[in-house]
Amino acid sequence: MTNLYDTLGLKKNATHDEIKKAYKQLAIQNHPDKGGDEKKFQEISNAYDVLSDQKKKQEYDNGGNQFRGRNNNHADIFAHMFGQRMNGGNQKKQHSCSDIIKNYKISLKDAYTGTIKNLKIKLKAFHFDKIKECDDCNGIGRIKNVQHMGVFTQIFEAPCNKCKTSGFIETKDAVYEEEKNITLNIPKGVTNGHKITINECGEQPKLKNIKPGNLIFNIEIDKNDTFIRDGNNLHSKINISFLDSIIGANIKYSLFDVDFFEFNTNQFNIVHPNKKYEIKNRGMPIMHNDKKGSLFIEFIIDYPELNNEKRNYLENNLKSVFSNIDIL
Repeated sequence: MTNLYDTLGLKKNATHDEIKKAYKQLAIQNHPDKGGDEKKFQEISNAYDVLSDQKKKQEYDNGGNQFRGRNNNHADIFAHMFGQRMNGGNQKKQHSCSDIIKNYKISLKDAYTGTIKNLKIKLKAFHFDKIKECDDCNGIGRIKNVQHMGVFTQIFEAPCNKCKTSGFIETKDAVYEEEKNITLNIPKGVTNGHKITINECGEQPKLKNIKPGNLIFNIEIDKNDTFIRDGNNLHSKINISFLDSIIGANIKYSLFDVDFFEFNTNQFNIVHPNKKYEIKNRGMPIMHNDKKGSLFIEFIIDYPELNNEKRNYLENNLKSVFSNIDIL
């Protein structure tokens, strides 16, 4: 039966650091994911599991055979030593940084017309040569601890205190501020919650070959005193006189002091209060489309104050007018 010291290429008086160093070298060379022999890799892991534990090592040195040929969880032992599995499991290095999401408020007018905003942003950047990977956790931010319980080995994770789970150690003056000018293109008809992405302006990498994150603007549209938006439609109110509500009025209308048009209330016949009248294609632009929603107008009718004399006069004249309309 193979001697555990021979398996690692060591003498019996080998120190703990020599055992650890030998295992690292042989484990990488013989890992199955690297084309190594799985049986050989298991033997190496078993030898390290025993000889790296002071109690097990003493029992083995005193002639204990219960550790020979035992099938340990060699993958976990390797993960504990190197902070990752060769194939799958925890990834030692990140491939890209996180995105940063910021809320950006615009007016309803900006949403109606579309706009271009030129912004100046500041990025927290890093000098690569002044940052190193944490050697305690191998850049993961967590450390695998091994606890031996008799013939069983328990491996559990804990946050790395040295790097405070970041995976990196920053030396002096590692961080600097980078200022950038960016352009925010806000399309016509933009909706609440629409997101605009500025590539590579999010979280910045601490090491080379890691892609920066993106800066994402979440559009928030402020309320407007004149219009209420409902999807692609706009709702507004207009004051007209009682007389105009009956005989009609020509209205000059402005949408955000940008689009102007005229309409006559006669198209609605007699205007009623608390009723919404639709004017098609006068609402919000539909994003990435040439069409618009509708404008809904509610007319607030200013009724005159009447004394009995005026009320009687109005009653008699209206009866005459409407009786003639019926005849026609």
